[in-house]
Parts: sequence; C-alpha cells; structure tokens
Amino acid sequence: MSPEQIQTAKLINEATNKLLEKYGLPPFDIPEENIHVILKNFWKEPQFDAYFTQNHQEVNIKDKGSISNYAVKVFHEILHFKSYGAAQVLMGDKKILAEYRLGIKTASRDGDMIFFRNLNEAITERMTKKYAAELLSDPLFKKEQEETRKEKKKFPSKDLGDFYFMEEVDVRPLRNVIRRFLKIPQKTNSHYMAYGYSPKRKTFHNLVSKLFTKNPGKFKDETEGMELFESAMMTGRLHGIGQLIDKTFPRKTTEEKGTFRKIGELGEDSKGLAEFVDAL
Repeated sequence: MSPEQIQTAKLINEATNKLLEKYGLPPFDIPEENIHVILKNFWKEPQFDAYFTQNHQEVNIKDKGSISNYAVKVFHEILHFKSYGAAQVLMGDKKILAEYRLGIKTASRDGDMIFFRNLNEAITERMTKKYAAELLSDPLFKKEQEETRKEKKKFPSKDLGDFYFMEEVDVRPLRNVIRRFLKIPQKTNSHYMAYGYSPKRKTFHNLVSKLFTKNPGKFKDETEGMELFESAMMTGRLHGIGQLIDKTFPRKTTEEKGTFRKIGELGEDSKGLAEFVDAL
C-alpha cells in the first residue's frame, strides 16, 4: 500500500467508527494489513473491483491508480467489515465454516439461500455515497476532486451526482504530443468512476419512500427512515425494520408470507425485488 492509501485507510476507520458510535457500538480499527491492493494484471475476480471476505477478515481491491476510487471502494467494504457479522458451520461430508449474517444479509441454515443480499448492498452503497462524499473533501483527494469538478462542468445538463471521479485521459499519448506541437485538437476521452448498485439503491429508496408516506408522523423525513435500515445493518437487529414493513404492508391471509419475508426471499433477484416494491 502507498502512503496515500495507508492515510486513506486511517480516514475511513475514523469515519466508520463515528457510524459505529452513532448506533451505540464500540469503535474498532481495521488494520492496514487486512486490506490488500491487487495490481490489475493479477486481479482474478471478474464481477467486482473490490470485495470483503468474512472467513478471512480481509478486503481486496483492484488497483485502478485513483486514490478517490480506492477511498470509495474500500469505504464500502469496510462498512461490510464493521457491520453485524455471524458465521455458521455447514454440516455435510465435511464441516464448512460459512457466512451466516453480514449486515442484514442472512443465509439459510443449510446455506442454500441468501436473504436480503440486494437490500444489504443498496444500504451499504447508499451509506458509502453519503459518508464517503464527506471523506473526499479531505486535502488528500484535492487534485482528483478538482479534476472531477472541472470535468463535470463540461456536462452542465447531465445529472452527474453518482460520479465521484472524472478525468480526461489521452487516447493516443504519443500522437497527442505531435498534435500539441502542430496546435491541432488532441484525442482524449473522459474516464468516469461512479457509485455502484444504482438499480438496487433506487429500489431501496422506493421502499423507504413508501414507508415514509404510509406512516405519517413516524419519521421527520426520509433520511430518518433510511437510518433505521442503517442501524439494522450495523447492529444486526432486524426486528424494527421487519415489524415496520409488515405492519405497513400487512399480509392479506394468515397463510400468506409476510412482506418482510417476501423481500428477503427476493434478496438475489434485483428485477423481482424492484417490481415487488413498486407494487406495494
């Protein structure tokens, strides 16, 4: 890890410890030894640029050369690291230690089903966007964030709120040297990095908006409603959000599954979850 990455990890620990304290939990730091920055040529994970593994208690991140990207990706994974966690032993030919709880994400006792996966990622990334944005105001990120503001000004009509890093990149550096000498336009592209899980975050926001609308006076605003889910993720106490959802959207018959249960079972089906929440 570079000195900038080590300093960023310290800032992330400070910011996430404040969140732990906010929800009545003791602070603790994730040592830099538990964060592994992997060069692009050695990165083997095809789906993600960063991930947290509960069994190994480690964060792995693909090095993209941007300190802003490092900050945002590691912030998300450290939130997973510091959210509620529990393991279980799966019985079979061999006993296997497996993840049981991570935030609100919950595995079945046989390990075959995962509940609330998409909602857990939506809450985590929504928190990342909110709190990592404050982190990016640190002088450590000044150069990249100034470049980002400069790039965003080129697109005044577009909503660029999800982009935390934008830069102009030479497409053909050697040819551009000649172009600059001849004073002709250079070939460049804009390189963007944005907060993830946008569809999942939209579904989560839709759910909270419906809960806010159907429970007048319970929350002063939607942010307070979202913080109820933040608390559940950090503390592991799901009763509050489960009770709120089931009371707001009661089942029609005693044989029918509760709404909270249905949301959990759609935990890995993004489209199905979005359609279900839309219909509430």
